[in-house]
Amino acid sequence: MNILIILIIITVIRIIGDENDKLVESYSAVLRESAELLTINSYADQIDAQTSAKAVCETQRLFEPG
Repeated sequence: MNILIILIIITVIRIIGDENDKLVESYSAVLRESAELLTINSYADQIDAQTSAKAVCETQRLFEPG
């Protein structure tokens, strides 16, 4: 009887461990995707800033006398 209880406990621990591994893998994948999105957003912000700066320069050039 005691051996059966020990085997059941070991089985439950293994199942919990497997589920935990799956959760860790999923969480890691979400973090990787979040990092990629932050990098893409950073690049987009840089491009927006460059575009805005170019537009300001062009506008100033248009209104320069002469």
